Amino acid sequence: MIDMAFGPMSREIIEAVYRYSSDQDIALMLIASRNQIDYERGYVMNTYDFGTVLAEMDDKYPLSDVMPCRDHCGYGFAPKKYDTLDSIKETIWRDIENGFQLIHIDLCHREGDYEDQLKETCDLIRFARDENDEIMIEVGTDENTGICELDLSKVKKELCVFQEFSPTFYVAQTGSLVVENYNENNFNPKEVQVLSDLVKFYGTRLKEHNADYLSQEQLQDRVGLIGGVNIAPQLGVVQTQTVFTLCDIYGVDTDRFRQLVWEGRNWQKWITPMSLGSKTILAGHYHFNSDEYKEIIDQLPDETEELIIENIMKVIEHYERNLYEVSSCRVCF
Repeated sequence: MIDMAFGPMSREIIEAVYRYSSDQDIALMLIASRNQIDYERGYVMNTYDFGTVLAEMDDKYPLSDVMPCRDHCGYGFAPKKYDTLDSIKETIWRDIENGFQLIHIDLCHREGDYEDQLKETCDLIRFARDENDEIMIEVGTDENTGICELDLSKVKKELCVFQEFSPTFYVAQTGSLVVENYNENNFNPKEVQVLSDLVKFYGTRLKEHNADYLSQEQLQDRVGLIGGVNIAPQLGVVQTQTVFTLCDIYGVDTDRFRQLVWEGRNWQKWITPMSLGSKTILAGHYHFNSDEYKEIIDQLPDETEELIIENIMKVIEHYERNLYEVSSCRVCF
């Protein structure tokens, strides 16, 4: 059983997840970073507004089974003003208040001693469980570099420390790494098997971040080894590509939006030194709430939103078909 978590970079993406869950009778996750959605701000919306949208989607798709989750709740995943312990706790409290069911505590960017990092992670888990003793927990404290985690002594130590909390997922590097609009995918099934077996021994499941842009064969390599995957930037890229294709068809000028994306410089996170890719395509989703983007949408046909949703659902279908049908398994939270 491999659970799929999708990043909610837009309202259209959120609706696509709900509709797919309803149509296919499958449980899915929406997993938001602090940069995307947080209690006071976010390039998508704030936490309260997210909760409101989720309630609307629950009413519109009563047969859906979608779990709201928090990704990378820790230091270094929000603007400097919010990079404090009190702010992280506020994020957790507001998440639980707005119906989040899983929180990823990630202190990989915390400065200082590793032992203190582990202790503070445990403290934050206890804080979350004091607010809701049924909240599910995801843990993992490594920055992704695209190399499988081979330090099993470190993994074992962390699993021992976190075992008392019965985490749902343990995040570790598997060799996946999103660069531009592709995945470097240094996934070695033999290496990941050892890691996966160790994680299972401690009663949890291995979670893979950076699972975007994987092929059918690459996804099938993960069945039986991976317990969950995160897919996010690919969805934003698909939405931007869809909109730009329609702009080409209908002669809509995109220069102001392209300039905004360029000046925002969020594309720096994704490009390589020798990049030839479109920076606007890679980082357009950071600016879907801008006036420049809304001006484009206002000039496109009314069917644009529906086309975006349909294209996002095709991405979800690709993952569902190759992660679930192969194992003849349906997710059940």
